[in-house]
Amino acid sequence: MSTQFLAARDASGAIIDTNSALPCALDGFSGLLAASTEQHITVPSNYKYWLAVMTVQDAKTVYFDGITTAVVPSGSLAATTMEIIPVIGLTRYVKAGQTLSFITADTGGSTLCVKYYVANTYTNVD
Repeated sequence: MSTQFLAARDASGAIIDTNSALPCALDGFSGLLAASTEQHITVPSNYKYWLAVMTVQDAKTVYFDGITTAVVPSGSLAATTMEIIPVIGLTRYVKAGQTLSFITADTGGSTLCVKYYVANTYTNVD
């Protein structure tokens, strides 16, 4: 059984901060990202939609891409689908079977933790 995401909502119906007051999750991955080596995980397939809550070791820069392979940026600004996981963590709505890609340029690597919460279907997806 997986952990259901039940968001607290304010008076207008907006979801209140998804990174606080979450229950412990039954689904997730953690490990050490080696420097300059892309690693990826696949979103579980026992439910169709999930919230992926990603956290990293303090003061380490980890790049995430849920669309294509994550790369360490170099040179001038360019179009990208990559994101930096901030110290406070990053939450993204993901689909079963989706590949999540991660990389760090920090020597010594970085510890990464991804926890999954079963999410309801959003109307703007699919």
